[in-house]
Amino acid sequence: MDGLSSAVGSWQGTNAFRLMPTDDPYSAPASATVTAEPGGAVSIRYTWSHPEDGAQEGLLVVAPAEGGRLVALWLDTWHQPEARTSEAPARPDGGALFEYVYAKVWGWQIEVLPEGGRLLLVMRNVVPDQRDGSFSGPYDAMRMTLERA
Repeated sequence: MDGLSSAVGSWQGTNAFRLMPTDDPYSAPASATVTAEPGGAVSIRYTWSHPEDGAQEGLLVVAPAEGGRLVALWLDTWHQPEARTSEAPARPDGGALFEYVYAKVWGWQIEVLPEGGRLLLVMRNVVPDQRDGSFSGPYDAMRMTLERA
């Protein structure tokens, strides 16, 4: 949690969004506010823009859990309007990677990584194995690259 705690503050930058792995990324301004919360948790409130649906916002709350693990609560007005939770091991680089399955076979990964003066928030859609040999696996659906405001 030290890495995420060091990210407390305001952030601005860009977000690259694509719905499918073959789509060209749509780049637009993005912002985030990282706040220290009770119990050593941090909240990340972020904004981004969808190419057709306009302004969006999300919330990722990350808290320490037993056994050196982290637990997250995530909501996003476009991706995930109903709250999801996930657990992950704490990483030595100060970041976290949360995963869950939706629609029985699809997956979602959310990685948050503070890197010095940057904050990365990457959301990957995980396409299930396709019998026709087309693309499967994770791809960056959203890649938010932020710098301190």
